[in-house]
Amino acid sequence: MDQPRNRRRALIVNKAVQRRIIFAVILVPTIGLAVSTMLVAVFCRQLLTESLRVEAELPSLIPLLVSVLVFFVICSLVMAVQGLRFSHRIAGPAYRLCKSLERIRTGDIGFRVTLRKGDYLTEIAEEFNTTLDWLNENPPAGATTGGDVVRVRKQEGEGAESSDAEAQNLETVAR
Repeated sequence: MDQPRNRRRALIVNKAVQRRIIFAVILVPTIGLAVSTMLVAVFCRQLLTESLRVEAELPSLIPLLVSVLVFFVICSLVMAVQGLRFSHRIAGPAYRLCKSLERIRTGDIGFRVTLRKGDYLTEIAEEFNTTLDWLNENPPAGATTGGDVVRVRKQEGEGAESSDAEAQNLETVAR
């Protein structure tokens, strides 16, 4: 069976960001489920104690408690998996946008940011691409684009002193 080609190879893209997202997404619901489960367990125990006092049998009480505990475990696992998927759809695009900014700082503006299907932050990527298109059409003063090379140099009049270090302010970055 063919797997999609456009899948991330790493489950954890940005550990710190993903950890914060996962905890933010699953912490409150898991605590709420845990409190609810504990309340059900307390009430089941009280009901069992009362039934023993009056010598009544409640055969469905234990299966009820077990089903609530199983429900809690399954819901917690589903929330953890969904939290990881959600964090992956945010942390991956954020990582790609950061790498694109690094690429721009090197002088390379001849590329486009592409995100995977289902990723979030697509609006930011579209704006990013619009800005890159604009920069390619209207290069800033001191930047020249074309071919496989982008040259960035200091504008004339920016600093009256001239030294060997400033003369080498001309950077050539191969794409």
